Amino acid sequence: MPFFKKKRSQVDAPMELVVAIIILLASLSLAFLIMKQVISQRCIAEVKSEVYNLQAAMQDLALQSPPSKRSVIFRMPTCGDERVDLIRFVHYSDPIYCKLCPGHTAGCWKLELASYDPQDEVYITDDLRQAEVCVDVAGELELKDESTEQGNPLQCEPLSSSPCPMGFSKECNFETSGKPKSVYDPDELNSPSRWQTLGRQSLVYEIILRKGFSSGGKCTTASCPAISICARPLKK
Repeated sequence: MPFFKKKRSQVDAPMELVVAIIILLASLSLAFLIMKQVISQRCIAEVKSEVYNLQAAMQDLALQSPPSKRSVIFRMPTCGDERVDLIRFVHYSDPIYCKLCPGHTAGCWKLELASYDPQDEVYITDDLRQAEVCVDVAGELELKDESTEQGNPLQCEPLSSSPCPMGFSKECNFETSGKPKSVYDPDELNSPSRWQTLGRQSLVYEIILRKGFSSGGKCTTASCPAISICARPLKK
C-alpha cells in the first residue's frame, strides 16, 4: 500500500504544476489586460483634457474683439489600440447631431477625434468618442485655415474642409471618413456639416487661434466673426 501511494503522488505532482502554471498565466493575462485598459483610459482622459483646453480657447476667443489670439498645445498620442490621427473642428447645422450639446437647437460646433484603421482604410472613433466636446460659440462663426494665407509665414499645417485630413490617399466619403452619408456627402451641395480637419503629421502641435472677420461661407451679414486656425508642428 505505501508503494501505491508513492507512485500516485509522483503522477499527481506534474499535473498540479501544470494547473498552477495555467492559473498563473491566466492571472498574468488578466492583469496585463486590466493594466492596458487603465493606461488607455488614462491616455484618453489626458487627450480629453487637451480638447477641453482647445474648447475653452475657442469659446473665450469668440467673446473677444479682433485682433485677439489664443495658443494651445495639443498632442496626438496612441491610447491603447487607438492612435489619435486627426482632430476635427466641425459644425452641424442639423440639431439631430447635437444631442450632447444642450441648448443648441439650431446646430452646434464640436471637436472630434478619430483614428485611422489601415486594414479597412477607414477612420474610426470608438473609444476616442469619449474625448468629443461641444464648443459653445455662434453657428455663424467661420473657421479659416491660416496655412492658406500668402506665404504661410507661421508654417501652419494645412487643414482640410472634409472629415478626412489633407493628403488622404483615398476618396473621402461617408465610408472612408467613418461619418454617415446623412452627415457628410461630398456630392451634396447643402451638406449639414462643415469641417476644418487637422491630420497627424506631428506628435505635438501648437494650435494658434486668431479672432477676425469673414464675409463668406455661411455668413448672412456683411461680416461675421471668424477664427483662423494655425497648427504648427512642434515634434515629429
